[in-house]
Amino acid sequence: MAGTYFKGAICCRPVRLSQMIGTVTGLRLLCLALLLMPICSGQEHFVATSRRIIDDDALLPKVNAGSVDSAAFRSLSLHAVAPPSAASRSTFPESMLRSDDTSVSRERSDSPDTILKQMSDSVQSSSLFTKTNLSDFPSEPDISDPGPDMGNYPNSDYTLRQGRIYVESAPFGYQTSTQQNPAAYNFPFLLRYGLTDDVELRLAGNGLTSTDDFPNSKTSVAPLILDTKVRLLNEQMDVFIPAAALEVYLQTNWGSKEFRGGVQPSLNLNLNFPSTDVTNIEMTLGYTGVQAEVELNQFSYQWAIEQQVTDPLQLFVHGYYLAPVGSLDFSNVIGTGGFYKPSEQTILCTSFNAATDRNSPPFSTQFGIAFAF
Repeated sequence: MAGTYFKGAICCRPVRLSQMIGTVTGLRLLCLALLLMPICSGQEHFVATSRRIIDDDALLPKVNAGSVDSAAFRSLSLHAVAPPSAASRSTFPESMLRSDDTSVSRERSDSPDTILKQMSDSVQSSSLFTKTNLSDFPSEPDISDPGPDMGNYPNSDYTLRQGRIYVESAPFGYQTSTQQNPAAYNFPFLLRYGLTDDVELRLAGNGLTSTDDFPNSKTSVAPLILDTKVRLLNEQMDVFIPAAALEVYLQTNWGSKEFRGGVQPSLNLNLNFPSTDVTNIEMTLGYTGVQAEVELNQFSYQWAIEQQVTDPLQLFVHGYYLAPVGSLDFSNVIGTGGFYKPSEQTILCTSFNAATDRNSPPFSTQFGIAFAF
C-alpha cells in the first residue's frame, strides 16, 4: 500500500505506517521510563541514606574494657544523649558534617583513639564546660588541701579556696612556768575563710586562758587577733624560688582586761620549700610591735620540716626563735609532732616541745583538731 496516512496530534501532515509504528514504540518506551523513574530515585535515596548511616557508624568509637577508660566513656556517653549545642556543633570539622565529601573516607580510616580524642575535644569545648578540664571544678572539702595552720609553729603560704572555711582549735594547750611567767593552760583557736583563691581572712586568739599563779591565778579570755593572708607566688624550685605569702595581723584589746597587752601589729612572710613529693620545709619570718609591758619590736623565726609517712599520717620537727630588736635576750624552742587525718574533713594534731634557753617555757604541748567546710 503506497498511501495510507496517519494524522498526528501535533503535525497534520500525513505519515507512512512504518513511521507510525516507530512512533508508537517510542511512546511506549517513554511511558515505561516515566513509570520507573520514581522507583529508581527511591532506590538511590535509600542507598545514599544507608551509606550515610554506615559512614556515621564508622565514626563511633569501638569500646572495649581493655582499651578505653570507663570514666572517660561514661563522660562521652552522657553528652552523646543530649542534643549538641551550637558551640559543640561548631567544633566539628566541615568535612565531618558533609557525608558526600571525600574527606569522610579519610576520617573513617582514622584509629579509634583519634576519633575518641576528636569527640573528647568537642565535649570539652561545649558551652556546658567553661573550664579547660574537669579537675578545675570545685571539689568536696578536703582538710589536707591546703591543710591546717595550727599544727606546727610556722604558717603555710597556702590560702583556702574561695568560699572554703576551716575551724581549727587546740582544746588542750599547756606550758610550764618560766622566771617571768607562771604556768598556763589555754584553748587557742583559728577561724579561716577563703575570700578569694589568693586572699584569706582569719580570726585567731588564745581563747580561754588560765594561769597557775596561786593565789593570783586568773581565768579569762585572751584578746582577739585579726589576720589576713595573701598568697604572693608559687614555688619554682628549679631556680630555688619558694612559694610565698604575706600575712598581716593585729592583736586587739578585745578580750578580758587581765590579758590585755595593747594593740600589737605584726607582719609575717610565709615561705614554703617543697623539696620532694613527701618532704616539705616551711619557714615564717615575722616582725611584731610588742606593747605588753614596754614598747619594743620583736623579730621571730619559725620553721618546720614535714615528712609524709603514709597517706593519713605526717610527722614533723619544728621550732621557733624570738628576739627583741637591740637586745641580747632571746627565746628558742624545738619540738616534734604529727598530723593524723581520720576523714576527708577532719585532721588531728599534736606536738611536744622543749626550750633550749632559760627565758622560754621548759616544756609545752598541745592537742588540736581542725575541720574543713
